[in-house]
Amino acid sequence: MKIGGIIAEYNPFHNGHAFQVSQVKKECDAVVAVMSGNVAQRGMITVYDKFIRSRAAVLGGVDLVIELPCAYTLAPAELFSAGAIALLDQMKVIDVLYFGSECGDTHSLQRAAEIMLEETPEISLRIKENLKSGMGYRAAQLAAYIGTIPTELINRPNNILGIEYIKAILRAKSKIKPKALLRKFVNHNDTSPSNGYASANAIRDILDAKGSVAEYVPKKTRYIYGTAVPYDKKILDALILYMLRIRGMKVFDTVFDAPPEMVARILHAIPEATSLDDILNYTHTKQYTNARIRRAIMSALLDINGELVNTPPQYIRVLAFNDTGREIISEIQKKSKLPVIIKTADFREESPLFDAEIRATELSSICRGFRRGLDYINSPTYIRTTSGEEQKAAEKKPKQTAERKNPKQTSRATKQSVKSSKQGTQKKASSEKKS
Repeated sequence: MKIGGIIAEYNPFHNGHAFQVSQVKKECDAVVAVMSGNVAQRGMITVYDKFIRSRAAVLGGVDLVIELPCAYTLAPAELFSAGAIALLDQMKVIDVLYFGSECGDTHSLQRAAEIMLEETPEISLRIKENLKSGMGYRAAQLAAYIGTIPTELINRPNNILGIEYIKAILRAKSKIKPKALLRKFVNHNDTSPSNGYASANAIRDILDAKGSVAEYVPKKTRYIYGTAVPYDKKILDALILYMLRIRGMKVFDTVFDAPPEMVARILHAIPEATSLDDILNYTHTKQYTNARIRRAIMSALLDINGELVNTPPQYIRVLAFNDTGREIISEIQKKSKLPVIIKTADFREESPLFDAEIRATELSSICRGFRRGLDYINSPTYIRTTSGEEQKAAEKKPKQTAERKNPKQTSRATKQSVKSSKQGTQKKASSEKKS
């Protein structure tokens, strides 16, 4: 079985994502997505929780969704990529990493990655000069390579991220092969929909304005978004302001990528700030982008330190799967040295990465008005494609996550159900019908 891997946020899963999955399936027998949990790389809580988004991804064509630890999600692009690639590599089943790019040229992106991995003294000097001019490190680095690497490769967000993925693969000496897919229809930062397609940014803007996104998401997933609970930004603002007003500068002592000057700007904003936007407006500079500031604040709120950001993967956590994904899980269990988490309560190993993920879920739950402990109550979503379960699921409206109050009322996916047990299959089918 040839398996393609995707690194994603699916925030939320939309038509462009479904198109990408369909392109991968032209070359592969299955698709595994490593997906951010309840916080996004831009340093915010995801528009819908991970249980909703992973379910939508499987209904949209992904065969298996694995959770990307939030410690990696809240890291800068280089470490975000390194963590995601390390997780895919540790599964021991992924053949090709597919990613969207503005150029669609794998060879050119790989050559750029190779050049950046062999940083010359001249480039190092340019980076230092750019930093002195007030640029952030990322901008200073990319600017230093202009003239060495074609500008069109390093001034577009998806190309840049693709280069980071390839760099991570090369550093890890992974057997995974990179493959760039040409991004079509709309670009990453586009704010206007086009012909039934919209970027995740545009969709989130529509949702903020209480508009309908039905046209821009796969038909099978529309009912999910219609019943899903968005997070309350005012609650998140209140939690952040309380943390910063009461604890002050010390909350950033161990946070990765929180330089003293940026922290000072954040804290100078606190006396007058009544929202996160107020803090961003005061703190933002060319060097300190909004995303960088939000990641630092979210890391402080979730107690994620630099050591955790650099921790290798400690587990493989399943969020959603179909029949093909079930087979892949069995292969991962045979080949990987990492424990595969299906039933969360059974995972008893000490894992700071996992503990941080529990905190991220609790933060998401508080901001959505959900009960405590959803990581221990919610089972991975299992959708039986071979029996038409996928279509049935698309036609049914499940109870919202917030309504799942009794752990005994929610059947759990177990390791036994992922193996070839008939009894496990029946339990999973029952779980999908009840959800």
